[in-house]
Formats: sequence, C-alpha cells, structure tokens
Amino acid sequence: MTPVSASVVNEEHVAVVQESGERNWWPYETALPERIIVYPSIEEALQAKPQAALVVTHRMLNQSETRILENGIVYRPKVIALGIGCNRGTTAAEIELVIAETLAELSFSLKSVKAICTISIKKDEIGLIEVVEKYGWEFVHYEPEELNQAKIEAPSDTVFKYTGAYGVSEPAVRIYTKAEQLELVKKKSGNVTISVGIIPF
Repeated sequence: MTPVSASVVNEEHVAVVQESGERNWWPYETALPERIIVYPSIEEALQAKPQAALVVTHRMLNQSETRILENGIVYRPKVIALGIGCNRGTTAAEIELVIAETLAELSFSLKSVKAICTISIKKDEIGLIEVVEKYGWEFVHYEPEELNQAKIEAPSDTVFKYTGAYGVSEPAVRIYTKAEQLELVKKKSGNVTISVGIIPF
C-alpha cells in the first residue's frame, strides 16, 4: 500500500484495472489525475509498464498476471454470493470445504464473498450459521414461493418434495445477485449443493 500510495503522490504512472465491483468509486467532480490511467485488462496494463498498479477483482491472478503486483495491490470487492443447500445436520467443516474447493475451481477469492443465500427452512441450520459468523458474511434466506418464481435451470422434484421449492442454491443466488448468468449453476458435493453468482454493477 505504501509504495503504491507514494507513486500516486509523486504523480507517477499508476494503472487501474477493475474487473468487478462498484464503478462509482471516484466521488469527485474533477477527472482522475492524468497519470492514473484505467486499463481494460491486466495484460494491457502490463504492456504500458506503469510504476504502480491497483487491481480490483474477485478473481485470483494467474502467474503471468502477478507481475503487475511487483509494485501493486489487489482490492477484493465483496461481489460473490454463494447459494447453499444442505442436508440437515451438515457440519460447518463440510460446508467450508465445499466452498473452498468450489472457489478454487473457479479461481475466485474467498475474500470477495459477500453472502450465503438459502431457503427459509435452513435459517436455523447450525453449520451454515457457524460459517457465516466465522467470516462475517450476510446470511440471506427466501421462502419456497420466492425461490419458485426465479429462473431454475436444473429444477428438482425431489427437492420440491422436501422443501416446497424446485431448487434452493440456484434460485437463491439468482434472486440475491440479480445476475443473468451464474458462474456456477449448481454442483452437488456430499451433503452440500452450491451455486455461485457475481453481483453485477
């Protein structure tokens, strides 16, 4: 943070790359200083050879991209929502493991998770409560009728039989994020079903 801030103060070439998060972070009426330049991608920013960089993303950088952090920082916006369905009594450890594995598969950062979304009958599920309390995430739950009004690409009669909803993780995350496309529609792993969405701005 300190050397990047120094580059700003010294009016050096500072690259900004934003892949997700709120876009109205510059609250001033005047334009950005001319030496702070916004680039559409990390690759283009690297080609410009800035003295410092700020990357705003929920995504884990690959090996070639990390070169931009030689004098740079990554800001993790809270944009990831996790839809979670689970069997009664599923442990927090199992839920955490599925979340960690899924985010790793997507190359997403745990630090960008904002909320866990589920069905109302799971609002007292101890494992879910322990996970959201550990990480300080929002815990959002919807009634079956609300979930059934959302788009569901993979409806389940079995889930409906036990919950009154044709899906839990997928529609819950769609309602919360209002995203047209999910990063992961649905994955079943052990006692946990997970969906992943990014809040669009």
